[in-house]
Amino acid sequence: MTPTSVAPSAATPITEAQTDAFYRASTLGLAWLDARESAPRRFGSAADASWRNYAGTPTDLTELDRLELLLRDAASLYPDAFSPRAVFAIPGLTDDEPFGQWSHVPAPGLARDAFRTPPAPVADVRALLTDAAREWSVALGTPAPLLPIGPTSRVLVVGAAALVAVAARFADHRDLSFHEQVVVVTDAPALRHLAGLAALALGELRAPRCLSPEVTPSSPVAASVAALDLLASSDDASTDERTAAEALLSARKR
Repeated sequence: MTPTSVAPSAATPITEAQTDAFYRASTLGLAWLDARESAPRRFGSAADASWRNYAGTPTDLTELDRLELLLRDAASLYPDAFSPRAVFAIPGLTDDEPFGQWSHVPAPGLARDAFRTPPAPVADVRALLTDAAREWSVALGTPAPLLPIGPTSRVLVVGAAALVAVAARFADHRDLSFHEQVVVVTDAPALRHLAGLAALALGELRAPRCLSPEVTPSSPVAASVAALDLLASSDDASTDERTAAEALLSARKR
């Protein structure tokens, strides 16, 4: 399970808008996988025929059942990109329980529309994350210029646009390890999902560690973070996120 410092879902209710955003952005991840397989099995006429054969006629299974089965299957390999457990930091669940007691249902027609009009394939990680940010209604700002990142660099990331920029840099340098070298300061489900989708696009099974802005530099959680080398930031980060990131970098600077 990807470590987090707090479990926001325990205190903050998951909204209808967040539920819809999770399903829509996860659908983008499914389409990413489909586009990179010789025989796509999630969307398209062949996948529709397979579903009809599986579900039978008549059937009590719905398009939402179909979508959630696909998400559960994908979460078995990429849990941070496809499971509510990871995205919403739901406590008390293991990796093989991506949904757990999940009872949130997306807007009527969302799953149906996903299969009728699947997302168009995208070419790279930047496009995937930009589309996913849009589904989460996250307005990407402007990232600060990135310093060089080497195979041993440890990068602290704050802000959605900075996360996109760092993921794109890692895509250009495949000798780097996104989940091992990056730490993200956030307690926002949207950014946790972007981190998971970035790892998916980079071919990594795990997302970077996400730390809440509430973590103090003197806390055991902060002490468990390996020494850091540089900060990647963007102007869409909140004041609390930026302040926490700067304090953590100062405390853990190599």
